[in-house]
Amino acid sequence: MGRGDGTHDNIILNLISNSQSFIIGVDISKVGVECATDHVKNNFIPLVADLNYMPLENQSVDVILNILSPSNEKEMNRILKQDGIIIKVTPKKEYLYELRELLHIKEYENELQIEKNIDKNYIILKKYTINVRKKLSEESMLNLINMTPLSKKYNYDKMINEITIALNIYVLKVRDKIE
Repeated sequence: MGRGDGTHDNIILNLISNSQSFIIGVDISKVGVECATDHVKNNFIPLVADLNYMPLENQSVDVILNILSPSNEKEMNRILKQDGIIIKVTPKKEYLYELRELLHIKEYENELQIEKNIDKNYIILKKYTINVRKKLSEESMLNLINMTPLSKKYNYDKMINEITIALNIYVLKVRDKIE
């Protein structure tokens, strides 16, 4: 859900290396799904769809990978198999701090609300936290700015050379699917 450019899908498929496994890459953006097909060649089914209605059968998915994307818990619960898991990646307050400062975008304020929602609806099997600063090349910085929907007014007069990646990664079971 929220495929982006498909690099995550490609990494996961290479780790699995099982010809029986495949990924259904879902994004509402046709351009995003097309971009993903450039990175992932085998065992990948691209799908343009709305997260509020996934054209998938009930209880047909083993794992849902939701990376920095909105989600519809009811719909995820519908398509997830009884013993399925959700891997959900959410931004921490510090996520992309330098970019947000450069573009005059307020910091993330919903980290606590996300935590409350997760506690209410899921059993947390594991939680990982990442908080690192990475160097950026000029090309990477421009790609980052261009992929940010709120950057339309940016005039490229300032550059950043580091970026903060601050994420929570949850491995979850849906509460009402626990036997």
